[in-house]
Amino acid sequence: MTPFQLAQEAEKFFIDLGFSKLPDSFWKNSIFENPDNGKDMICHPKSYDFCSGDPEGDYRFKYLF
Repeated sequence: MTPFQLAQEAEKFFIDLGFSKLPDSFWKNSIFENPDNGKDMICHPKSYDFCSGDPEGDYRFKYLF
């Protein structure tokens, strides 16, 4: 299973629990694997206000395998 597929399965699980699907911006802006450009990405942890009321908030996943 690829990191992208894992995120899709996690989304399905939370939708089944009654949560909303992730916004399109999540899938567009997320980085699931290190780009094959010869440069390492630095992934610092971040926190977001998920209760801000902005359904298209800029939430993304950045975890490199």
